[in-house]
Amino acid sequence: MKLFVGNLPFSITEDALHDEFAAQGSVISTKIITDRDTGRSRGFGFVEMASLKDGQAAISGLNGREMDGRQLAVSQAKPQENRGGRRPELQHRYPVADQHLLHQQHLVAGHAVLPVLDAAQPGARRQRLDRGGVHLR
Repeated sequence: MKLFVGNLPFSITEDALHDEFAAQGSVISTKIITDRDTGRSRGFGFVEMASLKDGQAAISGLNGREMDGRQLAVSQAKPQENRGGRRPELQHRYPVADQHLLHQQHLVAGHAVLPVLDAAQPGARRQRLDRGGVHLR
């Protein structure tokens, strides 16, 4: 059972979180979510318990419990949304085999160039744009 743990102290480590939940049952994994720019904890994380029984014991034993001056919020985690990185209405424009090309960066004559597909027609030739939007041939 995967659990959401909110209002975590910013100083807590994954090992300390694991130890806290291990007192309630068998822990499979722990993950503290961090800010990708600073690496600092965002104050929440996830703990995966080995069974439904262990997860329910952790919720009843740790929800509302104070840790380093913060009251923990422990609940069953909701399923993760699909965050594919693209707006759904644009996904159909690019063939799956060519989607990786949209993220490859190339250097041409000292300029950073991103290969892009002309989405006007299926199978249309590829165009290259530099970062300023200038077409390169």
